[in-house]
Amino acid sequence: MKNYFKFSTLFTILIFSLISCEKDLTDDLTENTNSSTDINESIETINYDGKTLTVIKKEDNYILDGDIIIPISEVSDQSKSTGTTKSRWPGGVVYYVIDPNLFNKDRVTAAIEHWEKNTRIRFVKRTNQPNYVTFRQGSGCSSNVGMISVPQFITLGNSCSTASVIHEIGHTVGLYHEQNRKDRDKYVNILWENLPSDIITRSQFTRYDEFFNGEGNEYTAFDFGSIMMYNPFAFSINGKPTITKKDGSLYNANSRILSQKDKEGVRRMYFNNLLTAGNKLNKGNFRNSRDGRNYLKMQNDGNVVMYRDGKAVWSTRTNKTTSNRLVMQRDGNLVLYNINNRPTWASGTNGYPNSRLALLNNGDMVIISSSGTVIWSMRRGKLI
Repeated sequence: MKNYFKFSTLFTILIFSLISCEKDLTDDLTENTNSSTDINESIETINYDGKTLTVIKKEDNYILDGDIIIPISEVSDQSKSTGTTKSRWPGGVVYYVIDPNLFNKDRVTAAIEHWEKNTRIRFVKRTNQPNYVTFRQGSGCSSNVGMISVPQFITLGNSCSTASVIHEIGHTVGLYHEQNRKDRDKYVNILWENLPSDIITRSQFTRYDEFFNGEGNEYTAFDFGSIMMYNPFAFSINGKPTITKKDGSLYNANSRILSQKDKEGVRRMYFNNLLTAGNKLNKGNFRNSRDGRNYLKMQNDGNVVMYRDGKAVWSTRTNKTTSNRLVMQRDGNLVLYNINNRPTWASGTNGYPNSRLALLNNGDMVIISSSGTVIWSMRRGKLI
């Protein structure tokens, strides 16, 4: 499975979408994989993340790869390379709003239920949080990739099914399409002769390292069963396959649920940088942020140090002690213990059961409560 992210693919920015397929999820995919544009759309070329991209301009957004939204506000000057602000949702908590005008809201709640049943990603109705996603009415099925710092949406047409919403949430979490993986040529053939000649359609079969500045990581092996994987006949102009396995055979596309590798990829992308309740960090060990630039190390001198790009930026200042383990306690307190089992440092966050420690790609280390609220930050060194 692949995920993309500026941070760092079950395509880290984080990578999957059901661009719209054939019947059922195929009907949805047919809607999004239509290569024609309507009267309110235009094809444009933009510079984004150092890459020249051909996109569809639609209302206040650009649409890449069929269903990936790039806000126009992120592309302020097409003569310059504009960096993306995509990132993961802190602690794996996605705040959301459902627009009251959205048709068939039940498909959204069902898709959220599927994600929460199968992953540790949690969805919380937004109150006053600055970063959140709005499920809104529109044409086609589309989403931003990852959490961004400008208003973001999952846009759903009337024919987008629950499975399509599951797919688009995959984008919001940070996934790209499976067939866009950097290593895809080891596993599949793209039969360009069976695809339309227009650049918009063909771009949906482009490897991710050819756009978005090549950002992304593969956290699991290539997954033909990913909900982010196109079906073998997607966009075919002649009834022949457009994607096959390397041996030329077809595969069964999964267009309805998260696959096992989808689930594992999300877990690795979001939750390998955590100390969950009851976990400990022993002397000499460390935990990385998902982009690999930050790491927390329990040093041999008893100090717990946070490093950013190899430079120490924070510590517990417990060197010259006999401290040997850092424990994320079940009562919510992060505690450093010495060899005599006595605490030498604590975050003071007891009272928040089942909290977890997370290393963020922005260089911060935070403690997140079970409800998804940040209750302690390394940068502030105290309760928030």
